[in-house]
Amino acid sequence: MGDASVVSRSKAKGTRGENLAVEFLAEVLGPQVERRVTAGANDKGDVAGIEGVVVEVKWCADLQLGAFMREAEVEAMRGGMSFPVLMHNRRQAKTRDNYATVPWWVLRYFLRLHLDEVARRRERSERTAIDIVSFGA
Repeated sequence: MGDASVVSRSKAKGTRGENLAVEFLAEVLGPQVERRVTAGANDKGDVAGIEGVVVEVKWCADLQLGAFMREAEVEAMRGGMSFPVLMHNRRQAKTRDNYATVPWWVLRYFLRLHLDEVARRRERSERTAIDIVSFGA
């Protein structure tokens, strides 16, 4: 009976972490972000509703980063998704200050997208400034 209560506490912590991750992501990405129903050996991550991304959430004291990241990668492949993300807790941290781990290639991809967006905004801003000067505003 003691083992069952440990498993229940552990499962409850995991569910809490998944719920926090979903709430945090849904604030920006919208209501389509939701907890995915556990599918055992056919699991495709803990969070649904982010196209092309599998999110695995781990809320535990003993973070086995390599094993957990591998789980996210396998689940991404299984689900036909491009980007594995591992969201995990940081002791005594506010929700927004917890961690997300990705492989370097994923980080590079998202940084490239970010820099492309910064360049587009800068270009639009410069074009607007030229238009204002051109029309004597």
